[in-house]
Amino acid sequence: MNGKRNREGKEYKYGYLKFEGIYVNGKRNGKGKEYGYGGYLKFEGEFLNGYKKEGKGFNDNGKIVFELERNGKVKEYYDNGNLKFDGEYSNEKKNGKGKYYYNNGKLQIEAEFKDNDFNGKVKKYDENGELEFDGEYKNGNKWNGKENEKYFQGEYLNGKRWNGKGSEFKDVQTGPTDFRTILAFEGEYINGKRKGRGEIYDMESNKFALKEINEENDIKTDD
Repeated sequence: MNGKRNREGKEYKYGYLKFEGIYVNGKRNGKGKEYGYGGYLKFEGEFLNGYKKEGKGFNDNGKIVFELERNGKVKEYYDNGNLKFDGEYSNEKKNGKGKYYYNNGKLQIEAEFKDNDFNGKVKKYDENGELEFDGEYKNGNKWNGKENEKYFQGEYLNGKRWNGKGSEFKDVQTGPTDFRTILAFEGEYINGKRKGRGEIYDMESNKFALKEINEENDIKTDD
């Protein structure tokens, strides 16, 4: 593609047609089609200043995987057609509020996004509808809030497991292909680290009481 174009045109990559549509000032503007490797139709719709504005995206089996609406909304779908995501969209990224759903239709996540990352208020739910996390993310990382997920239960402050009580869990292998989740630690945190009084558990859930925990120094057990 040489120079700026204000006409219909085509782009190729490795000998395959990548795009065909309308260009204005060298950018995709108006109706166009994108193609995936091997020539399948990947997207068909309208572009604005080089970005997808409205239309439908497809996988290599021809199934719709997302739909863009002119009002700045996007819907994503599982392979079986069930709704996966419904939210706000700009510059080909999730920006604004949105919701993820499990394949069974139950709410999984409701959140605020910035450039596809969680950024702002976030709530996560397990498949039974139980709240796993309620708080805030910053640039894709947990920042403040309460968590009740598989591997940690407690609170976050400024991106760390903060001062207070919490519980950690881990997966252990019990057979060639079998795993189970066990309680690994229950106790206190200071500035995001295990520090203070707590209890550590082994694979059989035997409890070891600790007199003092300091992840930066030696861990001392009760006598």
